[in-house]
Amino acid sequence: MATDVTVILDDQPGELARLGEVAGAARVNLDGFAAFTGEGKGVVHMLVADESLGALREALAAAGMGVAD
Repeated sequence: MATDVTVILDDQPGELARLGEVAGAARVNLDGFAAFTGEGKGVVHMLVADESLGALREALAAAGMGVAD
């Protein structure tokens, strides 16, 4: 199975690239991806395999990126 992880970023250049770098460094493959912006924030949905969820959450926390769900 896979899990949808929602991350809230500031809507500024480089944040989406940083998110990809954080996931890649944690060796997490993104099975699906969608993003949109509004009111100065970026909302990113990442679909990841359940077995990668823990590694992704740890990497995002270490990078100071908030997980919305």
